[in-house]
Amino acid sequence: MKIGFLKGVATGNDFVFIEDKGFDTDWDRLAKTVLHRKKGVGGDGLLVLSRLPEGYKMRIFNPDGSEPEFCGNGARLVVLYLKDTGMEEIVFYSKAGRHRGRMRDTPEVEMPEGRIERKVDDGVIVRAGVPHLVVEVEDVNNIDVVSEGRKLSKKYGVNVDFFEGREKCRIRTYERGVEDETESCGSGVASVYLYLHEKYGIKRMEAETKGGMLTAWMEEKVWIKGEARFVFKGEMEVSL
Repeated sequence: MKIGFLKGVATGNDFVFIEDKGFDTDWDRLAKTVLHRKKGVGGDGLLVLSRLPEGYKMRIFNPDGSEPEFCGNGARLVVLYLKDTGMEEIVFYSKAGRHRGRMRDTPEVEMPEGRIERKVDDGVIVRAGVPHLVVEVEDVNNIDVVSEGRKLSKKYGVNVDFFEGREKCRIRTYERGVEDETESCGSGVASVYLYLHEKYGIKRMEAETKGGMLTAWMEEKVWIKGEARFVFKGEMEVSL
């Protein structure tokens, strides 16, 4: 069976995007093959968008086949994809709940309800859809993100964000499931913002990542925005 897909990139975080039209397939198994950088299309995640009676649902799968509750950068690609549906406000669902989005100069998305979970020896664990360990450092460029991130990720079972700054900051993220540093992470940016918002009361944060700039701010919940685009489309042969 052939399945059509789009390749999307959101501030350097790249995804294979599929609209599920009733395909009977094992998405976690497919993620392991299609996201392989040498044997498949390649990507940090597989986004699957399906239509439900109440709206749209987004699922995200990592290269190791695991399925996190949410993905901020992937959600911005969903907003971009749905911008021509005619909805006044883009609404979709994930394992983390109901989300709103809007298309301005770049896609903007409302993150899941966030919270500071606990302080640990190495930083602070924050949940913004998925759990992140937020670690403040003097210079993110002096951190071995893969080595240190992998160690901390395995220790706490979380993603790991190293950051410096306040209203303007630099962030580098190690993502579990990808098991590597990614160019950017939307939920990581939201987690750092939530931590700084709670601790220092900052209203808006401009975050520099390896993949580009992301902005985070507080409405009822945390919102993020940043560059996102679809770069090509194709078809893949999938065995049922």
